[in-house]
Amino acid sequence: MQINVRFVCREIVGAARSGVYTLGEQGTVSELMDSAAAENGSFIPDYARFVVYLVNDRPAAEQTMLKEGDRLTVLRKAHGG
Repeated sequence: MQINVRFVCREIVGAARSGVYTLGEQGTVSELMDSAAAENGSFIPDYARFVVYLVNDRPAAEQTMLKEGDRLTVLRKAHGG
């Protein structure tokens, strides 16, 4: 299946490209991120601690199942107090 991914966290994912990624059926956000990291090799260690995910503009977890045509946005977590 094809998932449209937008990375809004260059300092975390480095040169990872935004665009369409192909993922097997029954894929999760975590599996897609692993695929993107393997393809690009530039994610910072423990990157998942520093990002939040939106699937079709709704908050999502790493275990969220993706469907054909979903839009995944990867954002840096906001910090502050």
